[in-house]
Amino acid sequence: MAAPRSHNLHFFKVLMPGYDQNLMIPVASSAELKELKLSKKDKETALLRTRRSKDTLWKVDVCKREEDGKWCFSGDNWRDFVKFHDLNVHEFLVFEHKGDLLFNVFIYESPTDGVGMICEKEFPSRGDHERKNSSTICKE
Repeated sequence: MAAPRSHNLHFFKVLMPGYDQNLMIPVASSAELKELKLSKKDKETALLRTRRSKDTLWKVDVCKREEDGKWCFSGDNWRDFVKFHDLNVHEFLVFEHKGDLLFNVFIYESPTDGVGMICEKEFPSRGDHERKNSSTICKE
């Protein structure tokens, strides 16, 4: 029997073309997430939190793909999350699982300095131009 995990599960994803439609959860990580491992459904809901929206939880679909049974973040709310955070190809996301499909998401810019230095993405301060959609986000 495996020893109980003494820390939160983390995984990372480098954004490749198509990330705005769906982002696959690594197979080894989805096998560790009891909420997905025990799921009898093809769709669950995850809550995502970032530094940009630390007081907000994004309700995002986690769907099992028909073609291979792999889990991924997808749906309209995932696309809203991508747009709100201005995510781009080659940016780097680190997901920290806090339990019950709640994730802290850390966003890093792609290295542009030629040395491979990765820095956390900075966002402008919140303004009135940011959209609040009650089906996508919820206050903690």
